[in-house]
Amino acid sequence: MTNTLMGATERRELLDEFARLVELLERAEQPWNAASCPAPQALAAASDRISAICVRYTDGLPRVELSRCPFTGNVLRQAIDTFGIDGLWWNSEASVRPTDERPATFFAMAGAVDLAAGAPSTEFIVRPGPGAPWVVPRLLALPGLRAVVSQTEVGGARAWAIAYFAQVQPDDVERIDDWGRDQYAVPVAGSAAGWGHVADVREDFDFDLAPWIRRGRLLWIAPGDATLTLRSTTDDCPYLAIAGRHEPVFVRRGRVMTVFDDGDQDGEGA
Repeated sequence: MTNTLMGATERRELLDEFARLVELLERAEQPWNAASCPAPQALAAASDRISAICVRYTDGLPRVELSRCPFTGNVLRQAIDTFGIDGLWWNSEASVRPTDERPATFFAMAGAVDLAAGAPSTEFIVRPGPGAPWVVPRLLALPGLRAVVSQTEVGGARAWAIAYFAQVQPDDVERIDDWGRDQYAVPVAGSAAGWGHVADVREDFDFDLAPWIRRGRLLWIAPGDATLTLRSTTDDCPYLAIAGRHEPVFVRRGRVMTVFDDGDQDGEGA
């Protein structure tokens, strides 16, 4: 069955209704609101509607061909909310996204979003990554592992996916939290058996991509290339001198804050 994509208007209506219903349920949980609490049937209906919104939201997400495995040539196609980081896909602590079928060689997915134009206001925490593409040195040091950087768009802003692929899945290796999430799936025999989490540390963020390309550990796909052709030289690589913020951030209520020192960047906060 082919999913019917959301339009911007439907998405906005779903997100607004979701927020209203969540606020209703949260108010009902407070003891001082007991007198004005809706009837149990109304609360149950609100909960059911939230579940239905999540289903429609995930069904309506664009499925984007983000990357290509350098070992098999298989395409990595993933649902992602490209309308903006205010969507439920980007809720780092309770992300609403489908379970995508990924190539058997898929290992991890990181990313970055250019927030130079500002960030939308959300009640949840968003972890979009830094403002420029980056790689994790400890992962690229693993034998039989390669990364691929590609460019997409989120909410009209440039965004970069950095996908990691492994010829043989290494055991007992801390991966990297999924792009936009505060956790990553721990697979066993091709299925998600649990979840792990890796705290952000400066050593995991290397923005000097050229040496990794020259060593054959990092490949890239040109922006807008629908063929997803993998490129392996630094010649004409557009990802080597991007001036975006070179550290991860988290976003809430329009405020952009660094992970490492809690400093603010051009945000409006509550």
